[in-house]
Amino acid sequence: MLILLLPGTCITYQGEEIGMEDMKIRWDQTQDIQALTVGSALYDAYSRDPERTPFQWNGSSHAGNFLI
Repeated sequence: MLILLLPGTCITYQGEEIGMEDMKIRWDQTQDIQALTVGSALYDAYSRDPERTPFQWNGSSHAGNFLI
């Protein structure tokens, strides 16, 4: 709520409001072109795939979803 009082543009990512956590994506699972171009040694620093996981609907395994 406080972030709305600060100057600038407020951006909320899907799931941020409910405290969704990023998932660990292995090198062989990554689909992010930016991460693929830097290679397997640095892909963790550049990959945006952990933020692109399915919306976590509940507390069950994979949040009731399956990974693509």
